[in-house]
Amino acid sequence: MNPPNDNMNPEILDEHHKLFIQQSVESGEVWGLHCKDGWANADSCEFEEVIVYPFWSSAALAESCAIEEWNIYRPKSLDLAEFLENWCVGMYKEFILAGINWNEKMEGKEIDSLDLALQIIQELKRLNKELKYKLYKNQADLEQVLLEVISDERQTL
Repeated sequence: MNPPNDNMNPEILDEHHKLFIQQSVESGEVWGLHCKDGWANADSCEFEEVIVYPFWSSAALAESCAIEEWNIYRPKSLDLAEFLENWCVGMYKEFILAGINWNEKMEGKEIDSLDLALQIIQELKRLNKELKYKLYKNQADLEQVLLEVISDERQTL
């Protein structure tokens, strides 16, 4: 199932986001656009001086965005466990947002990477699916660390 081509109203953004979570958990991977110089990224539409790394739930969706200035990029998959423990945590530390299932006009949801990781973990739990991690004992361990980081951050606000 592909995201619908429609104006990017909040309901459509939420639908693309839910689709990303479902398909990524089902396939066990996420997709980005990559070239010899690195991963595709863009400036946030929501926050000044914030970078967004876009991710898609399928190679086809990523490929549809490899146009114009991004025509040098090709879809590249990331294992979902690696995405959660390395990418989401690393992006958070660097103040980088995740773009979710953007369309070819580079329209789509921008989300905090730890919130995204927790949403993916919730879907994994709902489906009784456990991933193997390299940096954490298990999914519950990763989830606990993410929740502690978020809790600590909100207490300092």
